[in-house]
Amino acid sequence: STFLFSATSSANIIDINKVAAGTVLIDDSQPHCWSRPEAWQRYSSRGDIYPCEAGLVDCDSIGYRSFFPYDFLENPQVGTSHAWCCLTEGLLLGRDPDLQPTIGEPTLESMLAYDRAFVKAKLCPAPLRCGPNLL
Repeated sequence: STFLFSATSSANIIDINKVAAGTVLIDDSQPHCWSRPEAWQRYSSRGDIYPCEAGLVDCDSIGYRSFFPYDFLENPQVGTSHAWCCLTEGLLLGRDPDLQPTIGEPTLESMLAYDRAFVKAKLCPAPLRCGPNLL
């Protein structure tokens, strides 16, 4: 496949050495379903795959800082303004009392409400990365 989207709860189930050349990997798994160091090594040495984290949002516009030891945290002393999209829902709920929490399947109406809140808060996708390495 040209694209490999993954969201699992099992660690390292994808062998990065068996991924076809030319594949874009997009992983939203916790724990990660493919090794970030192995993917970065392959990207750096052969340049034949594009391994990306999924679901990161830059929340600098609302003053968010996290010191959680994420594997993408470059400097633990300054933290990061990046948050997983699932955490971003909670941050937006705290800012906008009109938003409703997502329980079960989201509706088009609720997705559009969150999109408006996302834009209003000036949140944006975080730069693409593979672990602590920017792509």
